[in-house]
Amino acid sequence: MIQVIRQRVRRGMRRGARMVAMSGALGLLAAGLIVPLSGFASASSSLCAASDTQCVITFGNARIAERQSALSTLNSRVNTVFKNGRISSADNSTLVGDISANESGLTTLKGQLDSAPDAKTARADVKLIYTQFRIFAVVLPRDYHEVWLDMLVHADNRLVGVEPVIQDAINGAPSGVQDQANTLFTDLKSQVSNAQGQTRAAQSIIPQLTPANFNANPTSYVTTFGSYKTDIHSAGAATKQAMSDLHQIVQLLKSAGAATPTA
Repeated sequence: MIQVIRQRVRRGMRRGARMVAMSGALGLLAAGLIVPLSGFASASSSLCAASDTQCVITFGNARIAERQSALSTLNSRVNTVFKNGRISSADNSTLVGDISANESGLTTLKGQLDSAPDAKTARADVKLIYTQFRIFAVVLPRDYHEVWLDMLVHADNRLVGVEPVIQDAINGAPSGVQDQANTLFTDLKSQVSNAQGQTRAAQSIIPQLTPANFNANPTSYVTTFGSYKTDIHSAGAATKQAMSDLHQIVQLLKSAGAATPTA
């Protein structure tokens, strides 16, 4: 059983390191994307002649293709973490459903754009890419963070699930290491509880992170998104500390030659 715990710790620490790296990357991503994109919506006006309908359509189709490609990349990421057992089936379904809805919406918009009878109508359709969908400004930063959030929820649930095993291992250890191990175990449980509180807070914010709310008040949206990121980062830090506590417990038990519990 001790060996099983050690293997879990090693996997957990590797995942924790990847999550920390992901947090930095996502912070940079969000910093660059959570900005008003109204300037891009009118880009076709400067690139295309006023009456050149096909030019506007071509411009819009290229922007749609960029977003479809980005959504496909996100979908691959979600599928990978799900297949690796790092998020739940329910969380996977939610994320895949959101990706699919945006892909379908963009496909419908492309059909509408391709049928535009004139440049003015085509430009109105192109504007919807930025105002209705906001893939780069809203969907990707929100959903990539949600992948990380779901991974943390899954990791914390697993830590809670293994708590009885840890306690049994500590109870079976020599008395000389039990006090120290129990102190670490108490901190582990506290860190997991803290992480779960932060993940619940982050989950409660997700419904507010919509293109409509971005359009209504970009400044307020950025503040809300900042709270979302902060909650996830805090949960990540607490989960990482819990993994560290577990690692130290295992090392103590191993050094003391603790008997493997039968439970």
